[in-house]
Amino acid sequence: MELKVDYQEQVELPDWLLTGVDGNHLLAKLLWRRGIDSQQRLEEFLNLEKYTPTDPWQFSQMEEAVELVLSVVEAKGKITVYGDYDVDGVTSTVILVTMLEAVGANVDYHIPDRFTEGYGMDQGVIKQLAEAGVDLIITCDCGISNYDEVALAKELGMKVLVTDHHDLPDRLPKADLILTPKFLATEHPAYNLPGAGMAYFLAQALLTTTGQKKLVKRLLDPLALAIVADVVPLYGENRYLLKKGLASLQGTDWIGIEELCKVSGITLEQLTEEDIGFRIGPRINAVGRMASANSAVELLLAKELATAQRLAAKLDQINQQRKELSQQMELDAVEMIEGQKEIEPFVLYQPDWHQGIVGIGAGRLTEKFTVPTILLCDKRDGEGVVTGSGRSIPGIHLRDLLTECQDLLLSFGGHSGAAGLSLKRENLEQFSNEMKRLLQVKLDKLGRKRIIEVDAKLDFSQLNLGLYQKLMKLAPFGAGNPKPIFYTPGVEVVHSRAFGDGKHLRLVLEEQGERRSAVWWRGQQEKLGDEVDLVYSLQINEWQGKRELQLVVEEVLKSQAEEVTEEFDCEFEDYRNWQELGRKLPKLTEQLYYYEGVETSSFSPTINRYQGQQAKVVVFLSCPPSLKIMQELLFKIRPQRVLLAYSDLELRAGKLFLRQLLGVIKKVITEQGGRVRIETLATLTGEEEGAILVALKHLQAQGMIELEFVGPANILLKKGRKQKKNSPYQTSLKSRLEESRAFRRYMLDQNVAVIKKLIMKAGDS
Repeated sequence: MELKVDYQEQVELPDWLLTGVDGNHLLAKLLWRRGIDSQQRLEEFLNLEKYTPTDPWQFSQMEEAVELVLSVVEAKGKITVYGDYDVDGVTSTVILVTMLEAVGANVDYHIPDRFTEGYGMDQGVIKQLAEAGVDLIITCDCGISNYDEVALAKELGMKVLVTDHHDLPDRLPKADLILTPKFLATEHPAYNLPGAGMAYFLAQALLTTTGQKKLVKRLLDPLALAIVADVVPLYGENRYLLKKGLASLQGTDWIGIEELCKVSGITLEQLTEEDIGFRIGPRINAVGRMASANSAVELLLAKELATAQRLAAKLDQINQQRKELSQQMELDAVEMIEGQKEIEPFVLYQPDWHQGIVGIGAGRLTEKFTVPTILLCDKRDGEGVVTGSGRSIPGIHLRDLLTECQDLLLSFGGHSGAAGLSLKRENLEQFSNEMKRLLQVKLDKLGRKRIIEVDAKLDFSQLNLGLYQKLMKLAPFGAGNPKPIFYTPGVEVVHSRAFGDGKHLRLVLEEQGERRSAVWWRGQQEKLGDEVDLVYSLQINEWQGKRELQLVVEEVLKSQAEEVTEEFDCEFEDYRNWQELGRKLPKLTEQLYYYEGVETSSFSPTINRYQGQQAKVVVFLSCPPSLKIMQELLFKIRPQRVLLAYSDLELRAGKLFLRQLLGVIKKVITEQGGRVRIETLATLTGEEEGAILVALKHLQAQGMIELEFVGPANILLKKGRKQKKNSPYQTSLKSRLEESRAFRRYMLDQNVAVIKKLIMKAGDS
């Protein structure tokens, strides 16, 4: 597939925008691209205090909704909150139940079962609620499309207050009242609220009316979870509420959220939107996909610590099961599509796939192969019925294509990028063929070009910590306010090495004489040549208080020739075993001391393999575990002198690697809640990232630790609970450790001139 970058070279920017960002053209351009088209919007975007929050009474029918709820409360009537099984539905339910309990309501809640009821209101459940004497149903994150179900509730004598945020259907339900941001003008800052946002404003109105306004601030915590997890646009009211919510979460008094953060390896004081999106959200969603989301509601509503701890552990365990099933599903699907053309869409059926996670699997395949994907399986407790979920790419509207197959379907719904469906198994083959045909027609029209939108074309000379700090003024990032993406053509690949499990790449890159370090998660070595056009974002690499800018490669568009073989000249000096020999290191200027290990070095400034700006002298107080790591460091720093000052003691310490690693792990669990980066463990033990990964898997197999991967580099460690078992990783670990010891022995024994010749040939290693 051909990749093409799309960006605006020249943008005419208004004076008020440039003035508002102190003349910074890049920041002004980024804000302009994100819809900041007036001075008022600029001030509100950059300064929370300048933003005017939406008043709950701006929502149509809010006054009547408050009167309705309070009338039922005063009459001691029964209220049921009818929610949903995803993060938005769970937190909406929690917000409303918390508020209703505070105003003295007789309240209960119902969360649909994904497998037996599906999304939205269910007629069987409504009959049960009527039999139980419920007087008022308040829906949240659902109800706007439940015309028949709301009509049934009314027939059975119940009042219905719908609160929802989804797009309005052609026919609105005949509820007593409907609260939705979609009744607002499309340009209203609250138009794109999640379901929990609508629940929050109802709660705010009721609590203010009853004199309990202080409780409103507390409801920001669950609301923030929904704003991130439901992927709503992060501008206007959503941005304001999320920023307030993130600040509130860092000091939360919700013990359920606090315990969920602990099992997720999150330090509350440092919680970010990424923690919600990649750690908290998946755990809440997993229980709704795999079991019953009631456990998630119970966790967030928990008043007792023991209850919160038990339920948080349950969600954590279910999420681990979800991850294992998702990984197996992806492996199954990849095996099924072997031999298909790259551009061909996927419609795959496997009867035993888990119904609750086929959407996750479809999303991963769509992301991996850049084609629409539909995964199907047998419906649980639905004899002869197949259910499925699909994900699409820009330019192909999935729900519209399903409409063309609706004669073969029992049900379907969704939007352009994602959809769900069910059908009789007897129609499966015909549906699969027809859907693949329709998708292929759309793909052919799109062609083989993939457009990558970037924010700006930059030179490496423009990339520094000051720029990063300015970009962070735009945070929090997410839908509608994506993390800035940049483009630099003609970038020279000075050095590359695989790390972690071998799927990721660390790079030293140069453009117009400026060098930068980069990481490419799941990088493709075959795409690298001596020169590439690079698409990337920026992040900070922080270690022991030192902050350095690092590029995160998003895509490589073009490469030429073979990977570059660069050589530069510097002097190598032999100070090996200097302490044991009673020698002293020379006095140096503009020097860096490379050291990795658990002890603190007395030399300054000290760097590890991931750090290092340009300097005249590098002193190796410890020996890197591999030639590639040593080369990466030297080609990044480009010193004039290199002092080899490591000793035989490293070889002896290397034999104690596992004991040393266990000591580090114990400290990480007790002091950091188990959250750590692979790179941190690598620098504290002085071993390669791949060896660290194998060692962790070995310790897990032996029952000494529990290991969870959170993204490509972050891991979560916990104390082991199982009895010791034989480890299948022992041989691999031994081999890796022997390899690093052999390199260190070579670097201790070999002549300095030979070492220099070996290191300087970066491309030949």
